Amino acid sequence: MAFFGFGKKEKDKMKTGLEKTRTGFWGSIMNTLTGSVIDDEMYDDLEEQLILADVGGEVAVHLVDKLRDRVRDKGLKTGEQAADALRDIIAEEMTPEAEMALDGKPAVILVIGVNGVGKTTSIAKLADYYTRQGKRVMLAAGDTFRAAASEQLEIWASRAGVPIVSAGEGADPAAVIFDTVKSATARGYDMVIADTAGRLHNKSNLMAELSKISRSVKKASPEASLETLLVLDAITGQNAISQAKEFCKAADATGIILTKLDGTAKGGCVVAVKQRLGLPAWTTCCPSPRRALWKSCSPGNGSTKEARKMKICAATGNAGKLRELRRILEAQGHEVVSQKELGITIEPEETGTTFAENALIKAETICKASGLPTIADDSGLCVDALNGAPGVYSARYCGHHGDDEANNDKLLAAMQAVPAGQRGAKFVSAVCFILPDGRHLTCMGECPGSIAFTRLCGDYGFGYDPLFIPADCGVGKTDKRPNTENRSYAQLTPDEKDAISHRGNALAELEKQLPDFLAEK
Repeated sequence: MAFFGFGKKEKDKMKTGLEKTRTGFWGSIMNTLTGSVIDDEMYDDLEEQLILADVGGEVAVHLVDKLRDRVRDKGLKTGEQAADALRDIIAEEMTPEAEMALDGKPAVILVIGVNGVGKTTSIAKLADYYTRQGKRVMLAAGDTFRAAASEQLEIWASRAGVPIVSAGEGADPAAVIFDTVKSATARGYDMVIADTAGRLHNKSNLMAELSKISRSVKKASPEASLETLLVLDAITGQNAISQAKEFCKAADATGIILTKLDGTAKGGCVVAVKQRLGLPAWTTCCPSPRRALWKSCSPGNGSTKEARKMKICAATGNAGKLRELRRILEAQGHEVVSQKELGITIEPEETGTTFAENALIKAETICKASGLPTIADDSGLCVDALNGAPGVYSARYCGHHGDDEANNDKLLAAMQAVPAGQRGAKFVSAVCFILPDGRHLTCMGECPGSIAFTRLCGDYGFGYDPLFIPADCGVGKTDKRPNTENRSYAQLTPDEKDAISHRGNALAELEKQLPDFLAEK
């Protein structure tokens, strides 16, 4: 059995959640085998314990027969050795013959099962897992029967930072999934994970609908690969076999997801499903779905170190800004890809009158194009003697966009007659983080200083950096001290700058607010 993994903390939580199953299932077996003499009575007792663990009579006999052969072939003498051999046999039985086929364009995972088994939360965990692997994931709200099903999935999509295609209640689920696959194909997404309405396995008309849904995937994209995962409740016991058989017939299930293992001391049905039907099994069991998804998006201590690590698109064509954003965000554990790396050439028109408005315009535009959580910065230099100019027009102060030399020349000319002591200025940054569902968070940062009389060029600056003398400079990554040497932004090392920069301050504030923001809705 394979586990959809998270970080170390999540794995530890999973181990805790599975404690009941581990001690119940395996504990009774160990009690039977430990200290026992290997004889027919031991095998009979073992067979009984396997049946009690929901493995089923047929599979219990199969496992005991394999153990008999292993004991004979290896010359095992003690019950403890037999227990180790049985552990190996079960592991061999549960090992999938192959990984899921997820190389299609796009790869489609269809999630099916009866009502109430945990399909929606399983989809959410899958979306988060594959997003962490760098996949661009889109969800399909194919459960158009259950009231509020789409809304529930939209909440999880928002938390995972992935887009979702949905329709009104009563819509054709095959059409919804068809449209999602079409959209994902056109927009270059790697994966579609599709929800379906829960249905009883003995309702032939509803089971036939699954066949229609499967066919719609290939119609939407002949190059798509399709994995159909059946979600089973571990508490179901041997009834899981009959469920799995019918879902295999109707929808050609290719694997199972076993849920709620934290609520049972058995769980042996998964062994029976794998042995009798050949379906590989995964588990998404975890003590708390929300905390599994977001690590600790809303941790009790408010620590930002526990914030979810994400793949973020940087909405900028400015190489200097990109280096700075990437350096700061990657230090926080996030992966940053530029809009250029994603093949996005759109240049949003910055029509806002404030830094925050322009940051939102850029973030919103690039997020729609990338489908990823997106960060955009709008920043500029505000000079006291010039009534806050160049302000939001900093990049095009000279009359056209992005000419650093011309912008600096114009600023020096404008400040020529301004004496020392009256050359105060500040860099201002508005950083906007936006999710594909449209929710956004904007944080501001400032760095006070003054304007130099001439360019103070260094090895690190861009834009107005050679002309801006910050009041402080960084010490390490977080502390600061007065800039007694009057070095410019361009003369500060990256660490010295990040600790006091307007963009660094905005991003630090974003990091503080992000966990609560992601946990909302």
